[in-house]
Order: sequence, then structure tokens, then C-alpha cells
Amino acid sequence: MKLNKVKHSGNTSYYLAKSIRNGKKISTKNISKIGSYNELIKTYPDPEAYAKEYVKKANILFEENKFQEIKTIIDHNKRISKANLAIDPTENSLNVGYLYLQEIYSKLKTKEFFKRITADSKIAYDADEINRFLTISRILEPNSKKGTFDNKDMYVKEPEYKSHQAYRFLDLLAKNSDAYQEHLYKHSKSIIKRDTRVLYYDCTNFFFEIESEDKDKINLDDNSPQPGLRKYGRSKENRPLPIVQMGLFMDTNGIPLGFSITPGNTNEQTTVKPLEKKIIKDFELSKFIYCADAGLGSNKIKVLNNSKNKSFIVTQSLKKLKKEHQQRIFTDKGWKNLSNDKDQLLSEVPADSKETYYKEIRVETKIDVGLSKQMGEKRKVTDYAILKERIIITYQKKYDLYQKNLRNEQILRAKGYINDKNINRPSQTSPKRFIDQTAITSDGEVASVNINTLNNEKIKKEEKFDGYYALSTNLEGSAKKIVKINSRRWEIEESFRIMKTNFKARPVYLSKENRIKAHFLTCFTALLVYRLLEKKLDTVVTENKFTTERIIKGLKKLNVTNCNDIYYKSLFKGSEFSAAMNSISELDLDFQTYSIKEFNKKIKKIS
Repeated sequence: MKLNKVKHSGNTSYYLAKSIRNGKKISTKNISKIGSYNELIKTYPDPEAYAKEYVKKANILFEENKFQEIKTIIDHNKRISKANLAIDPTENSLNVGYLYLQEIYSKLKTKEFFKRITADSKIAYDADEINRFLTISRILEPNSKKGTFDNKDMYVKEPEYKSHQAYRFLDLLAKNSDAYQEHLYKHSKSIIKRDTRVLYYDCTNFFFEIESEDKDKINLDDNSPQPGLRKYGRSKENRPLPIVQMGLFMDTNGIPLGFSITPGNTNEQTTVKPLEKKIIKDFELSKFIYCADAGLGSNKIKVLNNSKNKSFIVTQSLKKLKKEHQQRIFTDKGWKNLSNDKDQLLSEVPADSKETYYKEIRVETKIDVGLSKQMGEKRKVTDYAILKERIIITYQKKYDLYQKNLRNEQILRAKGYINDKNINRPSQTSPKRFIDQTAITSDGEVASVNINTLNNEKIKKEEKFDGYYALSTNLEGSAKKIVKINSRRWEIEESFRIMKTNFKARPVYLSKENRIKAHFLTCFTALLVYRLLEKKLDTVVTENKFTTERIIKGLKKLNVTNCNDIYYKSLFKGSEFSAAMNSISELDLDFQTYSIKEFNKKIKKIS
């Protein structure tokens, strides 16, 4: 076969063609169109070079008997039957984009894991197939377990399991949660290098649209109390609904490491130690820097990560520092430019400056480590440990102006609430926090009549901290490096956003505790697979990286149609995204048609 070029109307079309001898004459027959110059130039810098390479691949496939010239007889007089009038024209569209996700999933060797844990059981279903399907569907078409089952025919290779088996599988998955997470971490290292020098930690919660929280139970084995899972707590979305809490560790490159699910009324600071101990033991990680926000950076957590092998970098609330420390911070001197370490007076920072400036102070905190003696009815501490912290404070003019503008808008909104009779207890970010309520009578005595006033003193106190941000650490080294490490915390917050928004991890249509936990385990697996795919894409796309929305949308657009059970025909066109996906994969999904036999071999290879 050869390349045939046909020029027309200022454009050139490229065809895969073959020579046909008819007596003494030789003619050229076009087998399939590769594309026109104007179409191909949008994706490929040299369309003709691409067309030549296409012909080269086709010849190789032809020699291997993987390329066929298909002849079909079409009856143009055959009318559409009445039964076909109601058929959706997209019904024959089958997604193949999911195979890129399946290719990564298969490298996690989960089939080996499920084979091992079900070896001595009478389980009749394929646990790995269900897990794979739930994972991939969570990324591409998130739905309830029933809705996911009903949509399984959208993929080119439909999974074979029954609806009720998915729920039984969740019980199996929850029972083996710790071992499963350990397995995922171990085998993810063969896909992309895992950097565990810095471990980022954060918590979020997921609400449940139920009428009441789960009741506590008694463990019949040891009569110990067992708290319910879905409990009323402080919801991130401020919803008055029962929630569960998720704690998540992420590695230096933004790839999820391990997670835990705890009752919604759990103090998030108490979730750090158990999960960290599990990661140290199961993942064999002993040396790392713990990085988290102020809510997960209590003195107990700092002490936990204050050793020879472990360090910490946590956000520090300036408002909670002692006044003597604040006095050392809010002075004009002692500041340096973060980029070049040159001295800088804050009073001389230009209004349009985009630079970051920093100052350091050293703080020593007494820590009660349990050394005490009983003095009558009271316990008296006999000795303390000393926690030595290095506080790095940064200041940005643009951050200062941003906070002032934001507060001015909130003050205007607060003035609109002045005449409200009832103002509930406001949150720390609500404009109502600037309003004071006083109950008085005309004689000045306490009464039931509320008078609302704007608290200007509180506004003034808040303004003092505009533009400032602080970190606490026990590390030495450049401030710039420590600030840079902390700056990557946004990736764990993005991971939560992806799970909640893109993967629709909520609402959860499950009520049993073990199945709820298993649901979040499939969400965690989906996040891991997605992040691994994203990192592989980063190796070929250095500028204008694809967003989460574009990656998912791009995968969903990669569809084929089954042509008379003879071959698959691609329904997608070449694009920057499909070219990038093909460059990081061994699937070779950039042909116009595929032999069904050969395509099934591709699927089998990654199953």
C-alpha cells in the first residue's frame, strides 16, 4: 500500500491506497482517507510526514494480517423499519477512552490482590472486574451503584457481573481496606516514581441527606462502645446534616498515599496520629516532612513529628501567638525579600509590589509530656519538654490589598444586617462577625430588646494581620525552600474538589458502615488512577496542561461504533488531547478502524 495525494481547491487530501493491475494498465484505488492537510495541520506540524507514517504502520499491520480491506454490500433501497424509528442515534457509540484508565489500573496489579484475598472463599463473582468498573465509572460517569450497573453497556467491553454482586463486593473491599491501600502504594511505584520526602495531610467531610445520625452500638465481643459513622459535626459546606470525615495523606508530587474514614463528630486533629502510624508501618515510611494547615498543626501533632527522622511545616495562626511574639513581628525592621534575601523596610514597599517579604522569629513552647505528681486532688506537672519552633512570617502587598477589599465588601454587607432582630452565632468568615448585639432598656438596664452596632474595634484588630501569613517549622534551611514546600498544599485541596465535584463522591446512596467506607475506597482508587494518568500527561505536555474537566471530557469523547461485528470505526477526530494520550500509552488508539479480533487482544492485554 502507498500514499495517494489528491489536490483540490487549495487543499490536499491524503489517502491510503493500493495499486491494481488490469491487464497492462495499473490504476490506484483509495482504501481509506487519512485526512486533509487543513484538518491534520491542527494536530500535526507536518501533515504529509504523519500521512507517510500512517501508511508505514498500515503496511506493517497488513503484513501481520491485522489490516483488512472490507467489502460490504449495502442495499440502498432498504427502508428503516418502524422498530428502528425510536432508536437513539448514539446507541451504537461505545467508549474506548476508558481503556487509558484501565491500562494504568491494570499496572496496579489489583487482580493479584483480589485473587489472593478470595482464594479460600466461595465467592462466585470477579472481584477485580467489579472494582475496576466501579473505579473507572467513578471518573467517567459517576453514579449510584445501581446507576453505574445500568450504564455498563456504554463501554466497548461490557463488564460481566450482576447488580447485587457489587454490594457484596463492597463488604469484601471494606474488610481488606488497609491491605488494599498498602497494595496500591506498593504497585503505584512501578508506574511513576513516588516522592515521599514531604507528606501533605488534610481533612474534609461528606454530608448525607438522612433524617438523623447513626446511633452508637455496643461491640458484643468486648462490650466496648462503638460510635456510629454518620454523625452531626462541623460540615465544610455548613449543612445541618450528618457527615463522615475523611483524612487524606498525599505525597510530594500530589499523588494520594492513604486515607481514613472516621465519624463526623471526630476532632480532625485526632485523625492524624492513627493514619500516620499506619502509613509508617504498612508503607515502610519513616523519614518525611509533615505538612498541613493550622487546623491540623496542634502542639501534639508538632511533637509527633519532631524527631530525628520526622519534621513539620504547618500554618501558624498569628492571632494565637503571644503578644510578645506579635510585637517582634509587627515592626518595620528585620524583613527580607524572599527572592534575593535583601533587607527591606515594609513601610517602603511599593503599592504595586508583587514581591514576597519574610521575617523569622524563634519560639520555645513548654509541652506537658505527662511527668507529674499528685498534690491532693490536683495533678502538678513536675517537668516539661521544650518544643523549639522557627516561625517564618511572609508579607505580600497584593495579599494585603486583597484582604482589605474583601473586608470592605463584608463591612457593607454587615451594615445591611444591622436592623435584623435575630442574628445567630456567626462563623469566623461571616460578615455578621462585625456586629455586636446588646440587650438594653430605655434606662440602660439589661432587657430583651436587642441593639445592633458595628464593632469598629474588631475591624481594626483584623486589619492588623492583612497581608501576613506564617509557618511554623522545626527545619533549618532557606525560608524560600520551606515556603515553596508549603505552597503545594493546594494540590490536596484540589484532590478533595475533584472527588466531590468531578467524581461526585456525594451523595452516597448506602447506609451500612462497611459499604460506605468501601464506597470512599473506590473514590480513593479513582483519584489515584486519575492522578497517575495526570502525571504521565505532564511528561509530554509541559505548557497549557489539560484541566481535570478537559481530561475527563476528552476521554468520554473517544468513542467507536461496531460495524456489523466486523470492525470498529472511530467516531472521534485527531486532537491535541488524543495525540497526547496516545503518546503515553501502548494502546495505539489513533486509527480510523480496528479489527474486532485485534481490538479484543488490546483489551485482554490490560485486563
